[in-house]
Amino acid sequence: MIRLIDTVVFLLVVLTVYAISPHQSTTVNIKRDRELWVKNSDNNNTMHDQYFPNSQLVLDMATISHAVYRFKWNKFTSCHDINSESLHNETYPIRLPNHTECLYYTHDESLGTQVLVLRSSLYNYVSVAYAGTDDWKTALADGDILMSEFGPSTLNNSTTNMTAEMKQKEDGIRSLFTNVPTDVRVHRGFNNNVFANSSEFVKLLNCIESARLGGDCENTSPDIINNSIESEKLSTPYELITTGHSLGAASSVLLGAALYLLYPTETIRTINYGCPKIGNAEWGSYIDSRQPNQQKGSGSLEIFRFVNKIDLVPRLPELPLLVHVGHTLQMSVGGVIRVSVSHAL
Repeated sequence: MIRLIDTVVFLLVVLTVYAISPHQSTTVNIKRDRELWVKNSDNNNTMHDQYFPNSQLVLDMATISHAVYRFKWNKFTSCHDINSESLHNETYPIRLPNHTECLYYTHDESLGTQVLVLRSSLYNYVSVAYAGTDDWKTALADGDILMSEFGPSTLNNSTTNMTAEMKQKEDGIRSLFTNVPTDVRVHRGFNNNVFANSSEFVKLLNCIESARLGGDCENTSPDIINNSIESEKLSTPYELITTGHSLGAASSVLLGAALYLLYPTETIRTINYGCPKIGNAEWGSYIDSRQPNQQKGSGSLEIFRFVNKIDLVPRLPELPLLVHVGHTLQMSVGGVIRVSVSHAL
């Protein structure tokens, strides 16, 4: 009964937010080119910016998280649909950071999942952005609050038509998650939003592998599991940053964690907005142990969750065993408070 009530309440909040949030203009109360600072753990009042993102990255990710919604609204099916008219569309203009290159966009109509991949040579990053709740399918994902294993526990819902090669590739992807503690559990709807469609997930991972090495995403066939990508490897790959708003924010954390499993010697960053709770206490311990201050001489998973005023979504689902991971950055604590608009991006 408690789970049912939580589901109903959560869906009502999501649908209320959905009705207004994507149409709000992007506003981030951070001064450009300033760093975010944090005190050292030794309490000696020395300040440093070792683990916090530059405000330019924060502004870029907010812009990209807002733009991914509008690809669907403009009925785009790929990055090739972007043109001068769409950039100046009076109804749904698409605003992308002017130093970025659009590499990949997909809308999985079966799940509602939307993903956008951009690359910035100026700031040396590849950004993967998920859209949030904007239809009934993604609203149902929000309300599916049962817990599941983290990752693609069953990558393909039907294995009857799978070739031996497809089965081997999917088994290889699943093997990435074998070292995740068995008691880790996450919100099933969020997890499905990222991992449920096996073919789209494989395409996305192949796109990311190509993009981080300077390639494009036109051909998503290279086998990332066996590292057989044909493009020349850069001496220093592009930094990987996942981002998103609301449901997209939760998806960005899950993908960031998966990318850390794939690239354990690199720094994976997640910068998101209005992120709900995702997993149980074991999930929290597992992810937070990958934060930079816990990792010595290896890669790390850096998560920064921006929360605006008294936005309700980051306080949901209101289940006692669900926790947040990473750093919380509370914005705009003063001024007039409007609960629904506080979730707008």
